[in-house]
Amino acid sequence: VKQPQPSVAKVKKLIPTQKNIYGFIDIDENIWVDFPEPKKTSYSDWPECDCSGGKNCCLTSKCELHPLDIECHVKAHDYDCGNQKLQRKQFAKTDVRDAGQKGRGLFASTSIKANSLIGEYVGEIVNEETTQERIKQKHFYALQLAKNKFIDSSIYGNKMRFLNHCCDPNCETRYVWVGDQKRVALFTIKDVQKDEELTFDYNYEDWGEIPVKCYCGSENCTGFMQKGK
Repeated sequence: VKQPQPSVAKVKKLIPTQKNIYGFIDIDENIWVDFPEPKKTSYSDWPECDCSGGKNCCLTSKCELHPLDIECHVKAHDYDCGNQKLQRKQFAKTDVRDAGQKGRGLFASTSIKANSLIGEYVGEIVNEETTQERIKQKHFYALQLAKNKFIDSSIYGNKMRFLNHCCDPNCETRYVWVGDQKRVALFTIKDVQKDEELTFDYNYEDWGEIPVKCYCGSENCTGFMQKGK
């Protein structure tokens, strides 16, 4: 099966081309393929909060932005307010390991508290037409960013693509706003022990006529990946 190729002609920035040991190319931010890349929001246009209490103040005070999953600008405070984790890339320590029948998986390198940021799901930003074409491939990794916008990490991505599905997951995806850019972040929803596999509910809505078998092994597993378990 012919693998999908990135539309590099539409990408203005210089991007890496060397594949890693897993067969994809590591990136740390999205590559806009079927859409023009949004301009970065200037500091003057960024929403502000009134927090000024020092390190992690936006996690303990009545920050107007943090409850809305809107990050504070890194220039808004001369310290780490706790609400700039995507911009500062403050991710929990994780590593890729063998996950048995599921192939590879992402595991906690240390114990991780609930509501901790695991990482950002990144890849190529493509439209629905491109997504429908690529979904025919054997290995396809994509999450929806917005209407007609999908993040495909089949060619370019990071280790977040190794999070497997589970009917009783310990992580979830959240939309986080960094300026005017909507991004997909993965957070723990419960305490995770060291060496525990990190998972989230894929919430698949339609797999056509052939059901996809689930190997999560949780007590409430239906045996198949499907929406509304």
